Amino acid sequence: MKKIVTLAAIAALAGGMIFADEPVADVKVVNFTGNASVEWGVDLDAGKTGFKNSEEAKFRASVFSGGDKATSSDDDIWAELKIKVENADDTVFGRTDDGTLKSPAPKVDTAKFHIFNFYVGIRSGDTVTGAYKFDGAIRSADNDNAKWMSDVGPADYTQGIVAGYADDNFDFALDFRTRKGEKTYWTNDYAIALEAQLKDSNAFLPGLFVKLGGSVNLTDERFDNDGATGKGTRTSDNDKFGAPGVSLPTDHVNFNPKTLYLSDVSYNVWGYSAQAGYKLSLDDTYYVKPAVAFTGTTKTTNVKRTYTGKDAENASGKEISSLDVSYSAFETNLDLAFGVLFGWGETKDDNAGVPYLDGDMAKKVTPGVSVVVGLPLFTQSESVAEVSGDKSKLGKASWKETKKKTADDAYIAVVTPSFFSGDLINENLKIGLYSEMAFMRGFEDRTQTGWYTVDNTKQNLNTPDEKAADPAPDSIETVQVENGHKSPVNANNAFALALGLSYDLKLDSVTVTPKFGVRFANGSYFDNKINEISPLTSNKVFEAGWGKMGVQRKVKSNGYGAANEVYAGDFLNLKLRCDVAGLLDNTTFWAEYASANLLNDINYKDEYITSNGNNKTKNPYYNGLAENGGSGNNIGWYNVRAGQFTVGTKISF
Repeated sequence: MKKIVTLAAIAALAGGMIFADEPVADVKVVNFTGNASVEWGVDLDAGKTGFKNSEEAKFRASVFSGGDKATSSDDDIWAELKIKVENADDTVFGRTDDGTLKSPAPKVDTAKFHIFNFYVGIRSGDTVTGAYKFDGAIRSADNDNAKWMSDVGPADYTQGIVAGYADDNFDFALDFRTRKGEKTYWTNDYAIALEAQLKDSNAFLPGLFVKLGGSVNLTDERFDNDGATGKGTRTSDNDKFGAPGVSLPTDHVNFNPKTLYLSDVSYNVWGYSAQAGYKLSLDDTYYVKPAVAFTGTTKTTNVKRTYTGKDAENASGKEISSLDVSYSAFETNLDLAFGVLFGWGETKDDNAGVPYLDGDMAKKVTPGVSVVVGLPLFTQSESVAEVSGDKSKLGKASWKETKKKTADDAYIAVVTPSFFSGDLINENLKIGLYSEMAFMRGFEDRTQTGWYTVDNTKQNLNTPDEKAADPAPDSIETVQVENGHKSPVNANNAFALALGLSYDLKLDSVTVTPKFGVRFANGSYFDNKINEISPLTSNKVFEAGWGKMGVQRKVKSNGYGAANEVYAGDFLNLKLRCDVAGLLDNTTFWAEYASANLLNDINYKDEYITSNGNNKTKNPYYNGLAENGGSGNNIGWYNVRAGQFTVGTKISF
C-alpha cells in the first residue's frame, strides 16, 4: 500500500519534476528548394517527338524547434512521462500540394511506472508479435520491402497495459489488453501477449539477439453497448465475433434462417514467433550478419447450440423437437525466412543511385552482398461438425462430418540476392544488383481427395471393397481428406534481375556521370505474379505494363477470356544515360535512352497478322482508330520495343 501511495504522489508532483529542453518559438525557413527542366524526346516505336516541361518549388518553415519534456528521478521507484516533438530539421511546417500547412504534432513517447528494473506502461499498444525486417544490400531495414515476416496473433486489442523487466541484457514484456467495441470500450474481450528478448547489447555475446513471442485472446464472447440505453449486448454470433464459416452436415436436416445465429461460440487466435540474429565483426570494415525469423498462427473455433421448435426440420419437413449441433475447427499457418548480409559499411538513408535501383524501392542500402530466403511452410486445417437428436424424427441418431485439409503455395521458396558496392571498388563507382527468384512446384497433380463413411459401407476411393461391421448403424460418420497445393500458371522457375552501374568522372569543375542499367524477367515471373508476394509487392522493381517493363504479347490457352491468358515471352529493358554537371552553376544536362521490352515481337499497329501460312487473322491487339475499323481502345499501343530517347536540362537549387 505504501508503494502505491508513493507512485501516486510522484505522478502528482509535477512541480518537482526535472525537464529536458522543451520546444521554443523559432520562426525560420529551414530550406527552400526548386527546379525547372525541359526535355525533348523521341518515341522510337511510334516515331513521334515532342517537348516536356516540369517544375517544382517548395519550402519548409519551422515555427518552433524540436524538443521534449520529461520527468526524471534518482529514486528506484518513480513515474516517467515523456512528450516530444520531432526536431525541426526532420519534421517541420511545410507547404503541401493542396496549399495547406501541416505541423508535427506533439506526442507521448513514454508513460511508465518504474520499480527498480521492473516497469508498468500505460500507453495503448497491441497483442500481435512476429514482424521482422531483414538487413540487405538492397532493400535494407526500415523499408517495408524488407519486412519478410508480418505480425501474427489476435489483432486490434489496443487498450490496456504492459508490465515487464528491462536492463542492458534482457527485456521481458507482458501485454494485457482489451479490444474496443464499436460503441464502447467495455467489451469483456481480453488478450495477452508475451515477448522475451536477449538484446544485442548483452554482455554475454555482444551482437547476438534472440526474441520469442506469443499471444492469444482469452474471451469466449464479446459484449458491446447498444448505443441507446447503455446496456451491454451480446455480440458473439458467428458474423460479429469473427469466427470462420461454420459448415454443418445438412443432408438429413433442414436448418431455418434463424439458425445462422450460433450461440456458445469460442474463437481463439494463437500467434507465436521467434527471431534470432548475430552481427560478427571480421575486422574494422567487414562483418557478417545472419538472421532467421519464424511465425505461426493457429485459429480454433468451437460452437454449440440446441435447436427446438421450428429452428430445424427433418428431410420430410417435420419439426424436430430437440436437436444438438456442435462444430469445432482449427487452422495452422507456418512461415519461415532467413538471410545473411556480408557487409563493408553501414546502412545509408539513400537508394543505390543506379538505373532501375534509384527509386523508392531502395530507400535504404547497405554496402555489401546479401540474400534473403522466404519459405512458406504449410497450411493445415480440420473441422468436425456433428448433429444428434431424436432418432424417430431423424432416421439416425447422429451424423458426424470431418474435413481434413493440407495445402501449400505454388512456390517452394522465394530468394532475393542483392549487391551494393558502396566505396569498395572506387569511391566514384556505384554498382547495384537485385534479383527475385521463385522455385515453383510444377504441374504434377499432388491433390488427393477422398470421402468415406465410418460404420457403414465404405465409400472411400482408396478402399472401395472394404465393408463395415454394421450395415445399418444408428450413427454415420463421414470423413473428407484433401492434400494438395496451388498449381502454378507457368511451371518454369521464375527469375528477375536488375543491374545498374554509374561512374562520376571528374574533369576539373565538370562532372560527367555515365550510367548503365539492364533489367530482365522471364515469363514465369509475371505469369505466377511473383511481384505480388509479400513483401515484393511494395514498390515493385519488376512490373509489366506500359511505361514499366513494356507490353508483352499474350497467347490464349483457350477461348474463355483473359483469365486464361499467359505471357508468350520474356522481358528485357536497357537504359543508357549520361549526366553532365558543372558547366553552369546549379545546372545539369543529360541524354538518356530507355528501351521498352526488347523481346516484344508483335506489332500492335497491324490490323491483321499472318498465321498458319497465308491465312490472315484479326490481330487481337490491333491499335487502329475506331473510324478505321479498329477498337480504338489501345491508341498508345504499337510494337513497344525500341523505347525512347531524350535530352534535357535542369536548373535547380
